[in-house]
Amino acid sequence: MENKIEISHIHDTYFKELFSDKERVRIFLFTFFPELARHIEVASIELQPTEKLSIEAKERVFFDLAIDCRIKGIDAKLYIIFEHKSYADRRVVLQFLRYILAIWEKDIEQRRPLTPVIPMLFYTGKPIWNIPTNTLEVFKTLPEEIQQYLLRLNYLFFDVRGMKDEILEGKIGKERLYFLELEFLKLFAEGAGKEAVIQALLEYISALMEEGYEERAPFIIALKRVIFYVQGAHKIESKELREMLGKGGERMKTLVDELIEEGMQKGLIVDAQEMVLSAIEAKLDHVPEGIQRRIRQINDREYLRSLLKEVVKASAVFEVLKKYNLQ
Repeated sequence: MENKIEISHIHDTYFKELFSDKERVRIFLFTFFPELARHIEVASIELQPTEKLSIEAKERVFFDLAIDCRIKGIDAKLYIIFEHKSYADRRVVLQFLRYILAIWEKDIEQRRPLTPVIPMLFYTGKPIWNIPTNTLEVFKTLPEEIQQYLLRLNYLFFDVRGMKDEILEGKIGKERLYFLELEFLKLFAEGAGKEAVIQALLEYISALMEEGYEERAPFIIALKRVIFYVQGAHKIESKELREMLGKGGERMKTLVDELIEEGMQKGLIVDAQEMVLSAIEAKLDHVPEGIQRRIRQINDREYLRSLLKEVVKASAVFEVLKKYNLQ
């Protein structure tokens, strides 16, 4: 059985890298949510810090992605917060509420009007998402006289499996590359076989070259992002990648070897992080989100090994976390 924490991290990392460019956010919104996007001033879209301090709760909350923008024809801004999930999580509504509260607390602290916030869920999991996207659906059996006073929270929902194959038709340049990268998320959600994934990877490399990415730096950055995801999410072994992608000539074979070796080293770090997280989860039953994120930022295997030993032996785990500045 897949480690849910590990596979979630692989998807989260890829998702954040895909949306690290505001132009890609614009493409996504105008392609899949045009009715919302037409009310946004395109030039005003800006990526925002993904960490907020909740004053009341005295804790930090983390967004997967947050943007702010101006609303057309109105002197007001809009916040859109994205939460990525690779499995069905019934706590998502609580997460959205915490995020919105943290934003509004900051508004009140700075004596400015409350910012309208639209939550969006980006889903890449295999099981069907069967959780209501409207909180009132949970209470729909109650009398309307009661429902009208209950908290209402709607969130936009995007299931990557809903992307149609025709989405690539007419797409050129960097926009085409973006949708090809999204395709790897869809292939995972659909449980596609290795042959389909390798074929998609070959198509992606071809598109990179057509775009003029022969120069080493941008080519490496783009291909590295995809190869690391394919190895981690689709569980394709290094040998298989070498055999399939090495057919692109000696230059491609050398490049793939370098990337695979780097991916293997990165995998060792990820494995060490997962062992620490699993040990904490065994002690606490749940790993707080902030602690997860801090451990993900540790890239020293010896440091992680030392942390693991102390967590396993500890009777008071939070004391260990505090010692390592993780709490």
